[in-house]
Amino acid sequence: MAEFRRIGIISRPSRKTTAESIRRVARLVKKKECELLVDEETARVLETSEGLELPELAEQADLGVIVGGDGTLLRAVRHLAPRNVPVCGVNRGRLGFLADIYPEQIPSVLGAILDGEYEIDQRSILVGEVLRGDEQLCVSDALNDVVIHSYRDLHMIELQTLVSGRPLSSLRADGLIISTPTGSTAYAMSGGGPILHPSLQVLVMVPICPHMLSSRPIVVDLDSEIELEVIGRPESRGVVSFDGAANQELTIGDRIRIRRQDYPLNLIQPKGHDYYEILRRKLSWNL
Repeated sequence: MAEFRRIGIISRPSRKTTAESIRRVARLVKKKECELLVDEETARVLETSEGLELPELAEQADLGVIVGGDGTLLRAVRHLAPRNVPVCGVNRGRLGFLADIYPEQIPSVLGAILDGEYEIDQRSILVGEVLRGDEQLCVSDALNDVVIHSYRDLHMIELQTLVSGRPLSSLRADGLIISTPTGSTAYAMSGGGPILHPSLQVLVMVPICPHMLSSRPIVVDLDSEIELEVIGRPESRGVVSFDGAANQELTIGDRIRIRRQDYPLNLIQPKGHDYYEILRRKLSWNL
């Protein structure tokens, strides 16, 4: 495996423990004689004026080290994945299925990665666009999921759903989750969806509190194009979000098209990485 030489640190330091982990990563990068790049928030922790905006850091780095939780990693992926910059995560969040290096492992595990001892885990990304007539309201990537849900009041949202041009259902529910295998351990799992191994070339559609109990999660091919249209009452409104961000309000007649993005995320894992061991540890199975 190739060694990484230009290391970008991206973080959202909200706690003292996160700041200490940032400093430990920075010391390791310098010890390995690699070039250190940092985003603006990390620069404040390291007391340097050399912080870069994320697009600029993504242009220069050949590895992104994310110090924080999965939310911080998801934010960074929007900039790094399109430029084919691989990422690894030091977990300073809560559960952390993506940021899976623990602070005490920084010298050993992250050190080995910087020495070229690692595995590449390719994760599929979704891209979605929102259309109102012929106007494109927004377009955004999602590593975990695209979620459509009702807006502000207690009314359900109604969606006409098609898979690769074929009608699937008319859904009345609080919302709908369209998740990658990576996102299957996030909101989709809380909504009753299955856990999908990251290597599977599928996505899962999980209704949120559907009106009909027969509305169940369904797994479809990852190369399918999902199209959703807001239907129902003229005053129906909703919101679509991509990985919990990039929210776009929806109204009757709006359409959401979702497909597989042309590029994946290259997630760097330690040698001997075992997804099932992560599930056992994170979900406290058989402990």
